[in-house]
Amino acid sequence: MLDENSHFYKVAIGASQQADRDYLYLVAQAADHGHYFALWSADVDEFLAKIKKSLNVDFVPLQPISARDLVRHFKAGTLPPLSPQVLKNADTMRKFFNLDYLISSNLRRRP
Repeated sequence: MLDENSHFYKVAIGASQQADRDYLYLVAQAADHGHYFALWSADVDEFLAKIKKSLNVDFVPLQPISARDLVRHFKAGTLPPLSPQVLKNADTMRKFFNLDYLISSNLRRRP
């Protein structure tokens, strides 16, 4: 089930034994909880395009994260904080695609 509050991660996985264990944990986590988890491909691009259309949004905010950090957050039952770059990108995209957001953002900056 997806909605505007769903989280999307672009996970970087290394090539060590620990990275292999993290990958297997994430695959099992996805299977157990009905999450979509796949290596980046044209299928992933198509999946994200369908999400944008289904949710009627201009973009799907992908948060980059290492597999190790994501595993730690899953095990702790917490959500990773959004990085400053992700927040800035989301703000920029909203300004580009939403005129009302751009106007209100500019008005907030005025003294």
